[in-house]
Amino acid sequence: MRWIVKECPSLHEISWLVPTIGERMKKATNELQSSSSEELRRGLDTLNASTVSAALRALKNLGSIDGELESVLTRAMSSLDSSFLELAAAPTMASSLLPSVVNGVATQMEQSALLGENHLTKVCERLGRTMRARVPLDAPYALRLVQSLSRVISSSPLTPSSLNPLVEAMRPLKHAILTQSLSRLHEVINDHDLSASAHSSRFVEVLTTRMEEELRQLEWDSELHGEATKNLGKCFDLVTAKIESALKLDGSSLLLGERISSTQHSNYRLLQCSHSLASHWPPQAQSLLRLHRESTSLLTSSVKRGIIVSLPFKYTISLIIINIQELVSYLSRLSLHSSHSPSALGRSDIVATVTDRTLLAFLVHASLVRPMEEESVRVQLRKDLDSLLNSLDEVAIPVGLPSYSKREDVIMNGLFKKRMNEIISSSSHSSSIPSWLLVHFLIADSPSDLMSPHESVQYTKEEYVKWVLCQADPERLKILSGLLDAYTATVVHKGTRLNSITCRWNELRIQLPSYGRIDRGIEEENRV
Repeated sequence: MRWIVKECPSLHEISWLVPTIGERMKKATNELQSSSSEELRRGLDTLNASTVSAALRALKNLGSIDGELESVLTRAMSSLDSSFLELAAAPTMASSLLPSVVNGVATQMEQSALLGENHLTKVCERLGRTMRARVPLDAPYALRLVQSLSRVISSSPLTPSSLNPLVEAMRPLKHAILTQSLSRLHEVINDHDLSASAHSSRFVEVLTTRMEEELRQLEWDSELHGEATKNLGKCFDLVTAKIESALKLDGSSLLLGERISSTQHSNYRLLQCSHSLASHWPPQAQSLLRLHRESTSLLTSSVKRGIIVSLPFKYTISLIIINIQELVSYLSRLSLHSSHSPSALGRSDIVATVTDRTLLAFLVHASLVRPMEEESVRVQLRKDLDSLLNSLDEVAIPVGLPSYSKREDVIMNGLFKKRMNEIISSSSHSSSIPSWLLVHFLIADSPSDLMSPHESVQYTKEEYVKWVLCQADPERLKILSGLLDAYTATVVHKGTRLNSITCRWNELRIQLPSYGRIDRGIEEENRV
């Protein structure tokens, strides 16, 4: 510069222009910055990427890009904060205000994406803080706000990591939504008195409808829907506790009377209520299923004990027969109670178990009657069996089970009409009567020197029937095999020719340990 000035001394004459040029350069820079800022705002408003990009380059060259971006961020957050404040101040107007708030958030996210990922992250962080401060957790519009923002986020092509701050800001609101949903369901449960007859039937419909509504309004979010589904389990735990406290399954409530008591009516309604709810929501209603299963088991066990009690032996001077009338009466009462308890005593599988057990108990009793060869005994037992089969049909047919009295069973139909050794020798058909019970009838047809099964274990008839019904098939066969094997050995030792009883026993040994249909359910039940 000195050389230039030395070579051209006349330049000293225009040195006064330096301050003027400096002022004009500063003015031009300010005008250019203002113009670039205006261009940036216009580009953001129209979402014009090329305009925004040009404005950002200009601002970067001017060295004022950071300040301008901060200014843009501040203006945007101020606008959104005002919108959230207005929404919080007038929650009743959420239906009209909420769309503008959500649109403002969506627009701001689109604009921020044009300014770079770092700027977008800052916007989401500021927006998250604004939502935590301005949106109450119990706001009536919280669900719609979260749902709308979630749709904006899910449909956005932006980087998920940039949106994480906003996603995290919505978690407290989501938790509050789930809490409020659970609270509403608890309110429905607590508002119903399950002990009242009018409420127990209505309760299932109301609670099921409300649960479906709660899940339906959260279908848009898989996470919320999954947590709400888990909350149903908590509701069913509360329902289980209420039903369990209202149930009175003890004492007289377990007895099958000719009339159903008010306590039994209440018990049956509660069990029906638990069954209906559990059938709608089996994965979530495990506690209800457990309660219903345990209660049904208790009722069924009481019925089975009643069957045994209803089968006393009646002694006469010349004859021992079974008092079938009391058992028939008991089955009639069972049919009455089953009709009022379709989910417990009225279930087809429960009825099948009870009726099969009843028939088996009768046949075990009958197989202990001796001397079986007397015609009067056979006639009476056959009448009792026919009466029992008709009574079993009255219980079984209404729940869809096949008729007992019409089943084609050669051995069953021949019971008490012919001697057992004749029935076995003339029949090659399978029977619903288990093989070990056929051995009982063989023993009943045998000479008096062969002890009855209950005598071999020193039990009374009643005690033996209770014992044999509770045993597994191998235990039953063990006693009978020992008894008949000992008898056969005695016959052989005496040098006596084997009689028809020992011959039929040898034939039956080939079939053992097979057993028939009416015993299969008992076997399975004993194993359980």
